[in-house]
Amino acid sequence: MGWDREHPVAAFLGRRGETFDQNVGGQWQNLGEAAFDRYVESRYRQAVAVLGSRGASVVLMTTPYYDSGVPPAGGAWPEDDPARVSIDNATMQTVADTTPGGADGGRVYVFDLNTVLSPGRR
Repeated sequence: MGWDREHPVAAFLGRRGETFDQNVGGQWQNLGEAAFDRYVESRYRQAVAVLGSRGASVVLMTTPYYDSGVPPAGGAWPEDDPARVSIDNATMQTVADTTPGGADGGRVYVFDLNTVLSPGRR
């Protein structure tokens, strides 16, 4: 039994990596920069297309707020910035809201994992 013969009912995607600084095209970028925000949205759309390609509904799980501690230089880790998390979660919601159901009826949903793990943005 392989993926080609299976028709999953649902596929889940949860990740935090989009909140980190990333090197794209030789330049370091992060959420909150318009070009990178569009890039992240395109990555979510690509993931949704692949995960839903056999008709599965896709569930995007929001990113919780993190406190990874203090980096060696002091301050806070950039990926822990609540603004980045909020942009990431809003991007997931935009993708879900603007992706039509596929031919097999698959849809895109957002499970707000953030409110479960980070009530009050903590």
